[in-house]
Amino acid sequence: MKWSSFNRILDILRPHLQKQVTRYRMPLHPAQVLAYAIHRWAHGDSQRHSTSAYGMGKTSGLRAVRMVAVAIIKCFPGNISFGSYEDRNRIMQAFADRGFPNCLGCIDETHIYLDKPRNMCGDDFCSGRTKRFSIVAQLVFDAYLRIVDLFFGFPGKSHDSRVLRNSSLYRRALKGDLFRDDPDDPHREERPPVDGVPNSYLLGDNGYPILPWIVSPYGGTTVGDEVLFDSLHRVARCGAERGIGIFKLRWQYFHRQGVRSTPYIGTEFRAACILHNVLRKWGDIPEEGRRFTAEELTRFAHVP
Repeated sequence: MKWSSFNRILDILRPHLQKQVTRYRMPLHPAQVLAYAIHRWAHGDSQRHSTSAYGMGKTSGLRAVRMVAVAIIKCFPGNISFGSYEDRNRIMQAFADRGFPNCLGCIDETHIYLDKPRNMCGDDFCSGRTKRFSIVAQLVFDAYLRIVDLFFGFPGKSHDSRVLRNSSLYRRALKGDLFRDDPDDPHREERPPVDGVPNSYLLGDNGYPILPWIVSPYGGTTVGDEVLFDSLHRVARCGAERGIGIFKLRWQYFHRQGVRSTPYIGTEFRAACILHNVLRKWGDIPEEGRRFTAEELTRFAHVP
């Protein structure tokens, strides 16, 4: 993350991170709290080692991360959405250039690995494919790798179709409100679905059920035009896989396996998704293979 982006986020979150001075101790500086939370999500280091570098204890580090996550969700409302009328038109035009007109995004799932949750059945959280404990996150990316929809919380053993049918995305689709224009949009156009079929759709893999608003590849043995369709579908849908890869490249806390608090991991994951969208909007894109110098790490660890 660039220093300009960090200072910009700090100015927005400062009122929610500022604590009053008491007669017992001085509160942590908002920049120190925000820097530790971002460092925790970006590197996924052990709290026992990372908190000491920021001059705080383990409990203070836990509170700092949760405080920052709640503040981000509160200060950036409506950041995870399909956007305004102009935004949706721009997304559909980008997908139309790839051979899929009226498409609004690509849907895919990823696993957030963790240790076995306490007081819960471990078999539900152990994926049969990865043989590791995890929680499923369903993400929808647009043509610019922004997260436009998020559903988090199902055990890692759950199938893609089961997660989809229990998500708010599926409920909105049943009501016909999935791709409706925003009520507060001045360019709003009321275009109700025709025979229950929405005006737009998403691209998904073969793990998703056949629905009017999800286009899946033919798969298996294909011939003729089906081969061409699957090739175009694969190229267009790889945006979801790229988006997940970029997200986990920046926030490696959600890629590595470690001890995490199950009740708060969803809040932290949503906050990280919001930061993903905000930083892409500001043009702050992670650089692959970049390594920080010792001076940069020291400066980052000791924020005034």
